Amino acid sequence: SRRMTPRIVYITPNAVLPTNRGGRLRSHHLWRALSALGEVHTLVVGDTPPAVQRAQLRRSRTRILPRRRYQAARLAEALAAGKPFAEPGLWEVTGAGSLPAEVEAKLAGADALVRHCLNAGRIERILDRVRALAPNLVVLCDTAMGVLAPEIRALGIPVVCGPHNHDSSLYASMALATPDPAVARWNTAAGAAFDEAVRRQAHLEVLVTVEE
Repeated sequence: SRRMTPRIVYITPNAVLPTNRGGRLRSHHLWRALSALGEVHTLVVGDTPPAVQRAQLRRSRTRILPRRRYQAARLAEALAAGKPFAEPGLWEVTGAGSLPAEVEAKLAGADALVRHCLNAGRIERILDRVRALAPNLVVLCDTAMGVLAPEIRALGIPVVCGPHNHDSSLYASMALATPDPAVARWNTAAGAAFDEAVRRQAHLEVLVTVEE
């Protein structure tokens, strides 16, 4: 028979603690709301909080999967030698200034939102964790995590997305406002990537929670 207390797997690109920036704050509030509904197991994908919060989260059924770091020198060597290279993601190259044209050309797709934290091997490890937990529901926080939805649905587990910001419009407006051409190009690519991610996730139901 099904367990009386629902088990929920919550997958988020933002650590739920500390609540010191917008994405983490949004993830934190949804985490708290879900915890009032059932037993929540959290996977933080691509964000590493400070040590104190890491220890606290590990005691709260949370696993942290760190991000890949931008290897500018290794990328430059590969480009100079004409060798294949691992395409950086948007969050890897934040603040990197002007980028090689080959890199910029690959930043406008939805997969650019998760290259720093998801690859085929890690996706399979996430699916193994979901299988082992056998949850009643999987909640994806942020449109970037929508890439996992088809894989989780294939396991026969219901999946919904959490409330999200209209990031495509936000980054498009930031691209128009900045005087720095490199920053403007990054924001334009981010807006296009989020726009594609939203379209991919359009078939998913949105979880609406109300916290008293």
